[in-house]
Amino acid sequence: MDMIENLREEIRKSFREMEEKTNQKMQEIKESQENTIKQLKETVQDLKTEIETIKKTQTEGMLEVEKLSKQSGTTDASITDRIQEMEDRISGVEATLGEIDA
Repeated sequence: MDMIENLREEIRKSFREMEEKTNQKMQEIKESQENTIKQLKETVQDLKTEIETIKKTQTEGMLEVEKLSKQSGTTDASITDRIQEMEDRISGVEATLGEIDA
């Protein structure tokens, strides 16, 4: 009878240890997920900031093109290329942002 009781106690002890280890592992996973979410939010915010900076630069470039166009009647190819490059960067950042939000 004592052997059965000892066995039961050992089983209970094993279950408690497994439960504690499981709870600890779940807590570690939860903390890891929270850190990942935090990093993703920071990345999204950085990308949004970059988009706004690029848009501002693009607007300034377009104003410069309009000014030059009025002055000389022609559009400087290097400025047009710069605008196209900025538009491509915006598209790339927005695509990355869309992938992160998805």
